[in-house]
Amino acid sequence: MTMEEIKEKKFIIEAKGEVPFAQRTGDGYELFNNERTMKFCARRQQIWDNETGEQKSCFAVFCFVKEDDGWVQGDNYHQTETITSFVKDLNISPYFTNAVKEYREQMDITEEWKVEKWEQEKY
Repeated sequence: MTMEEIKEKKFIIEAKGEVPFAQRTGDGYELFNNERTMKFCARRQQIWDNETGEQKSCFAVFCFVKEDDGWVQGDNYHQTETITSFVKDLNISPYFTNAVKEYREQMDITEEWKVEKWEQEKY
């Protein structure tokens, strides 16, 4: 096929299936809840470690909630050394089971993550 023939053709790109619950981005990961109404976006950041006097890499995790006009970012964020450590903490949530499962599959994590229930102290 020549370049002229390619220019004359109309190409249609069609997505099959759903968007993943866990997907890699240019600078981190996006993790969607099971209903796709909330997501966590982990983005790589460089920070200065005052204790060692060196620059180090970590991830800032921002929360977004879906509203009528798109995604709205929350006011605060969580800092974590690795995305896997954040997903491991997220494993306790019944609302992010699909994202945790997909992330583990994508990263080929086979170790068992135990879910311990939070218990309120009784007074």
